[in-house]
Amino acid sequence: APGMTPCRRRASVGSRRLADFATARTSKLQALLQAEASRAVEDFPLGCELHPQCAKDFDRADFTIGDDIFVCGGAAEAGDVDAERRRFAKRLRAECELCCAGEEGVARFAYVVSALASQGTMAHLGSACFSGPHTYSLPGGAMEVRYTIRRRDRAILLEASRAAEGFSSFSLAGEDEIACHSSSFLRESVDFSVQSTTEGIKLEVLHAREALRLVWPDQRVVVHDGFELDFCSPPSEGQSWSSWRRRCYSPVFDMFSGIASAFMRPLVAVARFALRSVRDDRKKHID
Repeated sequence: APGMTPCRRRASVGSRRLADFATARTSKLQALLQAEASRAVEDFPLGCELHPQCAKDFDRADFTIGDDIFVCGGAAEAGDVDAERRRFAKRLRAECELCCAGEEGVARFAYVVSALASQGTMAHLGSACFSGPHTYSLPGGAMEVRYTIRRRDRAILLEASRAAEGFSSFSLAGEDEIACHSSSFLRESVDFSVQSTTEGIKLEVLHAREALRLVWPDQRVVVHDGFELDFCSPPSEGQSWSSWRRRCYSPVFDMFSGIASAFMRPLVAVARFALRSVRDDRKKHID
């Protein structure tokens, strides 16, 4: 924000909020997703292949199960949504078969995984991120949702992500839309493992990330609460230095540039006067 020193920039309200979210992001998701898995175990109805929310979501997002891909809208395009849903459920169960013993055990575990591969996880991801819809809202249809489900030994690795790119407006929660440049983007993701143990379902969050870049139509980065909305958390390699340089070095450089410019102005004026005097003397000599 204009008028703030580099140090105050780093201690802005926005930067402190991001630090708070970054500190709590993984642990919050761990608690929320573990609770979601435990509820699914308790609610599991015999004979049910998919959690109801996943049954609704399976054609509204991109799913990768093992090496098979189920693209968003693919079932509707095929013309038989029910048949594609059954194929989806069968493939999910096959991926889970080696993770636990017994028909009922496999069915229950696949049901839990399907509960976690649904909108419930996306809602938890958004609530745990600084860039979530509780603060920054995007136009309807801007967000692309993806789930990747793969078995590793006797556990399922699940990657869930929500991302938007190329949108031209955003809004603060509860406020009117604001125009932005199409280079803006928002990305949030969480990777976790799910395992069936003798003590129940064990879930472990492995990674949780978010990145946000909001740019005004004139391509200046949006500043909110004294914080530039152009970050990756946790920072990617080299991003911490470039971010520090942009936010701290640039203002300092601008300050010294201003001082140097003010110092050089009179020197330039003196030099121009001296050069003009020499030219006048030469002219008089020639005359």
